[in-house]
Amino acid sequence: MENINKLIALLIAVKGYAKNIHYTVHGDAFYGKHLFADRIAGADDDDEILDGYIDLLKEVCILGHGFEPLSTEEYYNKSLELFPQTSDDNDSLNFANMLTLIVQTLDFIENLKDLSKGDENLIGAIAQDLQQNAGLLPMTV
Repeated sequence: MENINKLIALLIAVKGYAKNIHYTVHGDAFYGKHLFADRIAGADDDDEILDGYIDLLKEVCILGHGFEPLSTEEYYNKSLELFPQTSDDNDSLNFANMLTLIVQTLDFIENLKDLSKGDENLIGAIAQDLQQNAGLLPMTV
C-alpha cells in the first residue's frame, strides 16, 4: 500500500507543478504552453483527470483492499518533496522539469509489482494518460 500512497503523491506533484508553471509561461507559443499546462493540471472541471485518478486509487487500491488512505495533508506533504524547481523566466526548463516528473512517475508505475487485476487496470490507464502527455511535452518545450 505504501507504493500506492507514493503514486498518489507523485500524481499530486505532477498536477501541482503543472499548475505552477501554467502561470509562468510567456513568449513564443504562450497560449499553447498555457493550455498544455492547464490540461495536465486539470484547470477545467471537465479535465480533472488526475484528481479522478487520485480518487480512484484511494477507492480501488487502498479502500478496496481494506486499508485506510492517508489524510489529504499527508499526501500533500509527501508530494511537496517531489516538486521540481520552477523558473520564472525559463519556460523550456519548466517544461523539461515537467517531463522529468512525468517520466519519473511512469518509471515508478513500471516497477510496481504484485497488483490485483483491478489495480493493474486502473494504474495502466493512469500510465497511458501520463505517457500520452509525456509524448506531447517535447513539442511544447
